Amino acid sequence: MVTIHALNDPAGLESKLRADGVPATVRFSNQNPRACLYYPGSPGETFKLLSEIFPDVSSAQNQGGAAFDIDILAIPHGVGLWINVNPPQTSAIGNGLSGVSFGMSEALVYASGQCP
Repeated sequence: MVTIHALNDPAGLESKLRADGVPATVRFSNQNPRACLYYPGSPGETFKLLSEIFPDVSSAQNQGGAAFDIDILAIPHGVGLWINVNPPQTSAIGNGLSGVSFGMSEALVYASGQCP
């Protein structure tokens, strides 16, 4: 299991994930993979597999600052991850308080990073 805490350096996160054995490509928002890279599967199969690879962050992890977890053992051979990150943004939430939010989406791609 790999736990991600920060989403401000896509190249660094990609390098760390690959060093930990996760075939991942990490980009900031609006940089989608070429259409031919998407790993085939029905929407139901893809959703189930992504749910296994990216399990829900528990409240204990969330309090520890985890953004999300990746279950490395749930990634099938030949499958890679495309992680699209919206960088953290701080915004005012009222009464002098501010909050930080981020967005993340993922897709299954061929692990080779090349069109089959």
